[in-house]
Amino acid sequence: MVPASRPTAGALSPELWQRLLAEGRGLTSPLVLGGRLEAQVLLDAYTSGVFPEPCVRETTKAMMREKHADELASGIIPEFPGGPSGDEVWWQSPDPRGVFTVDGPWKPRRHLRRLMRECGWRSTVDQRLREVMLSCRRHDTSWITDDMVDAFEELHRRGRAHSLEIWEGDELIGGLYGLQVGGVLMAESLFHRREGVWKVALLDIVVRFFDGGGALVDCQYPGPHLIPRGVQPVSRAEYLRILGRERDRDVDWDRAERPIGRLDERFAGPAPARGPKKKTKA
Repeated sequence: MVPASRPTAGALSPELWQRLLAEGRGLTSPLVLGGRLEAQVLLDAYTSGVFPEPCVRETTKAMMREKHADELASGIIPEFPGGPSGDEVWWQSPDPRGVFTVDGPWKPRRHLRRLMRECGWRSTVDQRLREVMLSCRRHDTSWITDDMVDAFEELHRRGRAHSLEIWEGDELIGGLYGLQVGGVLMAESLFHRREGVWKVALLDIVVRFFDGGGALVDCQYPGPHLIPRGVQPVSRAEYLRILGRERDRDVDWDRAERPIGRLDERFAGPAPARGPKKKTKA
């Protein structure tokens, strides 16, 4: 068992995450309970390889506290004061982590390529972050809180948080949002209003990010709906190693409006070089 060390005071910090991760905390349970969902707190957490899962419903709060009662009582899961909203935030750094890698098996299947050729949709980047987040929340009201939306909007103003939107004419029919830390893009949530849109949105941002020199697209958990799309499990240790290598890189990926049909063309011939760009000698 990992020796318990209780927090004495203060807020969540990079130093706290570094210590808890070095102690091997949170491999099969949350790292921390509590704290506020503020922009800098979120950025520090994601940069350290940690992400929040707020609980809004009272039944969910009670269930989580009961499930982890022993770890909370012993200090294995440190608890911090929460914000005024009353939401409870569980901070996670799971093992394994679900990720897209540059050389992973994410080439679209035939039926998805047909959809991309025939749909007539288009994609934009960073046009409707708030609307995308609120649309994701309508699909699952349990964790995309008002504090989370406000924090991501602030991070969007700083150029850290991003959204991708899928359009049918002037109607927003799908999209996703996430946070970029150097060469790693953390995809948070997505929504769809047409069949297949979420698959297109996910592939679109993966292609944009990798073609721009990104190294990893993080989907947090290797869920059964993501494995067929090319998400692979990696150990937390490997994920943190890659994040440490990539977090300070400047990756400027394409954010121009594009027709979705270009995604099919992207896979029709030889793929362009992807991933971190190597420096050439003068």
